[in-house]
Amino acid sequence: MLPQPLHHAIVVVDVERFGDSKRGDLHRSMMQTGLLAALERAFTEAEIDWSACTVEGRGDGALIFVPARYPENQLADRLPPRLAAGLRRHNVTSAEGGRMRVRLALHSGPVDVVPNGSTNTPVIFACRLVDSEEAREAQRASEDLITIIVSDSFYLDTVQHEPAAEPETYRRVRIDVKEVHAYAWIRSTAPTPEIEIGVHALTNALVNIESLQQRSPRSEVLDRLPDWMSSALPRDAGLWPLAHALADLCATDPHALEHLIEAIRRQEGDSASVVQLMAMRSNSAGNELLGILAEAETPDLADVYRKVASPATIPPGAEPGLAEILESLEALNARPDGLPRTLVFAEYVAARLRPAFKIRVRQWAAARAAEMNLGSELEEVRKEARGYSAPASTGKPVAYLVLQIQREGPSGDRIRLSDWRQLGEPSQWAPSRSEDKVGSLEATKATVASLIDEIERDWGPSQPDIRIEFVLDTPDLGLAVEQWPWETDPQSEPIGCRYPAVLRSAERMRTHRYHRDWRRRWDELTRQLDRDQRIAPHHVVRGGGDDEAGRRRLMGALSLERDAVSVVLSAPPQPELAGQDEISISLKAGVPLILWHRDDCGSPEFAGGIKKLLHAGDDNPDHLLERVRQTRVMAFATEPHETHIGSALMVLYDDPTRLVLPHQPSPPLEVEAAK
Repeated sequence: MLPQPLHHAIVVVDVERFGDSKRGDLHRSMMQTGLLAALERAFTEAEIDWSACTVEGRGDGALIFVPARYPENQLADRLPPRLAAGLRRHNVTSAEGGRMRVRLALHSGPVDVVPNGSTNTPVIFACRLVDSEEAREAQRASEDLITIIVSDSFYLDTVQHEPAAEPETYRRVRIDVKEVHAYAWIRSTAPTPEIEIGVHALTNALVNIESLQQRSPRSEVLDRLPDWMSSALPRDAGLWPLAHALADLCATDPHALEHLIEAIRRQEGDSASVVQLMAMRSNSAGNELLGILAEAETPDLADVYRKVASPATIPPGAEPGLAEILESLEALNARPDGLPRTLVFAEYVAARLRPAFKIRVRQWAAARAAEMNLGSELEEVRKEARGYSAPASTGKPVAYLVLQIQREGPSGDRIRLSDWRQLGEPSQWAPSRSEDKVGSLEATKATVASLIDEIERDWGPSQPDIRIEFVLDTPDLGLAVEQWPWETDPQSEPIGCRYPAVLRSAERMRTHRYHRDWRRRWDELTRQLDRDQRIAPHHVVRGGGDDEAGRRRLMGALSLERDAVSVVLSAPPQPELAGQDEISISLKAGVPLILWHRDDCGSPEFAGGIKKLLHAGDDNPDHLLERVRQTRVMAFATEPHETHIGSALMVLYDDPTRLVLPHQPSPPLEVEAAK
């Protein structure tokens, strides 16, 4: 007979940036030991027998099952502060690489405690909570040692009824990660900006709430409120005194109105009266946005306003204040998709902010959109705003020189060079094309240097950030084009040191059946780079090995990992296996970012360097392509006898929104390059 699942509280702990390249094996071992010691002491101090719990190590954290005989409010109230104390003790005696912060998830449900690990749905759900992007964003925006996320049921059944757990510091969020689509609560200890709600107006709105007008449904609404709210209310008073007490409480506590709206919505849904309350909350939330943006020193507010407020405009030369802009936006009609202009404004401003403020503004906008069931519409605006972020970091336009290299003739020793160029507005891709040049490989290198001289002359006054892209057929992806000289001077440094220089796939541009997955993965890649300046490790797939079995493993991994955005090859491209090697598999799967070493993809130095490039955005806030360029510069500056991964680092960074192939119908005029 199969064992019956028994109710347990579920605790999941995950260490922030456990795999960071700054940490060595000794650091990680110390963190594992220190975390388990801190947990055992915290459980003991919370009066929960550690030996009665089942503990599963997760490498970068722990999964703990607490028997039902221990009250769950002990976890919500006592465990977090005691665990924080243990982490402080560990950190003060550890080197920087061994210090840690954690995310803590709390949930409960029926669990099979078995030797090989439980796979019950509540366990999977709790693990998804701690891994959710919302929990990670909250951690990045906080300085606390512990970021707590609890399931909706754990909050409603336990946290909100335990005043010592400070339920008023939690905020409700929507979690969408893999198969989990649910609400959860995140504890935030950051100070909340004061809000202004008119007590008189709110009282009048509350007396019109149908579920408050009758005693029985009113009691059900009040029972759903946290204890710290319901205990402060005159439950036996009439409607008007109760409404006034509720309004007064909501005016003095920024979380109270959120809890009240949620309790009423559970009783009567999104009635007209509830929608009115939500509108009042949105107005108070506008003051919250004002506080965040005022603290963030937001640049170019008038420009952003002109971008999102059409047909309304600001007179040329006018410099309105932030409060004036927000007031004006509140008065405008929503967009055709239903989004208020204030939310659109917030997303475009967020694209120009530093990561900590970007996270706070986007959390604010996401919460407002969720209330109005406009999450997908907001996501579309967020995609639109990504292209708006590039000018914010440098104040300069981005310019592209795209170079296609094709072999011609029976021996393939003649090269056709095609080029496209565009200055600014990458979202409106319409590059100009020059005449093709045909010549030897050495002549083509000289022609490329001449083209770079032209764009430096033509674009110099605009001072753009120039990116150079080489479009190659798959057999030629091993060409060391980034090492070609950027000028004809014999002492010239390589193109890849002067500019962010990357490869692109001609084959994939021409083959439309690969484009759907390519665009989907590209959207995820740019989302991560825009938000974090780095790529999450679980979105990177490593090559499976330089043999048939390895290639099958890679193909299987990419079929399963639909959100993977990057592949690190285990071997350089092999022309004799073109169409079947790892890079061909990656291109067909739509992977937009592929990295390899021309000589040795398996060295520890290459593996460590790739980790730093892809995952260490907090250490170097520059764009990924700029970090690649810096790596190549460091390689160029090394002594001749030294080795550096940057001297043979190959990067394919392929944007599906900026295609240059197939060619225009009529063939261009052929011009022979000088030999």
